[in-house]
Amino acid sequence: ETLHESIVLDVHGNPYVPATQDNFSTYHFTSLPQIVEGVELVCWGAYAHSLPHKNIWYTSDKGKTVKICFEFGVSIPNNRTSTISTRHIHNVDFNPKDETFWVQTGDEPTETDSHWIRGKYSVIEDGWVWDVIGSGDNYKTANMIFYNDYIYYSWDLAWGGVARVRYEYV
Repeated sequence: ETLHESIVLDVHGNPYVPATQDNFSTYHFTSLPQIVEGVELVCWGAYAHSLPHKNIWYTSDKGKTVKICFEFGVSIPNNRTSTISTRHIHNVDFNPKDETFWVQTGDEPTETDSHWIRGKYSVIEDGWVWDVIGSGDNYKTANMIFYNDYIYYSWDLAWGGVARVRYEYV
């Protein structure tokens, strides 16, 4: 295989103008395949501190094209009337059972910076629908594992630990 230069697009499909640093910084990529409607995706978030807007990125063509699918401070989730903010993105995890992507953010102890948001990708539209699942300290987590009908997640708080919640599929 050879390396190639990717085409990078913003949330509106325009050429992305990179910041001077932290454009694609992340600390975790999932080892599980992220298959949606038969198409392999890779979706990740920017664990950045210096950007004015934190981005969630994806590629559906093995990196030839990289696009922003959610931009904190710009994108409005489906179930909200305004944008949401965050300090940075902890992780983007994939639930293969319903083909959704779950984003966990943080680190500030306020209602405005720690969120769980769930994204659903449409191959036909090459588009996303995002919903906020919850905000605040209870949603300050670092990663998720989906197993059977449960979400296992690790707290990103001083007392730490691992928790489990039942997830209802609709």
